[in-house]
Amino acid sequence: MRVVVLLSVFCLIFTVSCSTNDDPSGIRLSSFEKGLIPFDSEVVLEFTDQDGETLSVQAGARQQDEVFASSSGSNPVALEQLSNQIVVPAASMDFVIQVGKTIDGKTNFLIREQVTQQSFNATSCETRVSDLAEYRTDLLIGETMYPEVFDFVTCNSNEDAGLEINRIIYSAARGIEYIEFGNGHFLRQL
Repeated sequence: MRVVVLLSVFCLIFTVSCSTNDDPSGIRLSSFEKGLIPFDSEVVLEFTDQDGETLSVQAGARQQDEVFASSSGSNPVALEQLSNQIVVPAASMDFVIQVGKTIDGKTNFLIREQVTQQSFNATSCETRVSDLAEYRTDLLIGETMYPEVFDFVTCNSNEDAGLEINRIIYSAARGIEYIEFGNGHFLRQL
């Protein structure tokens, strides 16, 4: 009898510890969230600055990744993430744009500038949100209208790193549209 009880307990522990995630597909981005990273392949974008000078900017292809996370001892869950990189060689800037799911099913959408280590968030520095679409807005900057864009604001500052960025205007169709610097300078996509 004792052997049967021990064998039953062993089988129960083995079955529970080896069970798979209830959702084998993981937590996936919605089609709206997937559409936030626009470039399927590498492209060259043209920007102009406050002096009318044109800069070429390299936008990398969209990368899709899965990270695995778990909470409170549960089985790991695959979390979908998309990202791409935009490099502005003339201004020594290197941006990584990332949208990804969190373990609680919410979404992160952020831009990091790799050289100065500044982080920007389209959701008022809330790191996880339920509905990114709520954060789209129409903006008028100078004489240019930017419809349905995200207004990324800095969530940390690194004034020692050099040129401080105040905000980044981002659209799902064209990526980074506008970068505003603390000294009044800007870059605007043509």
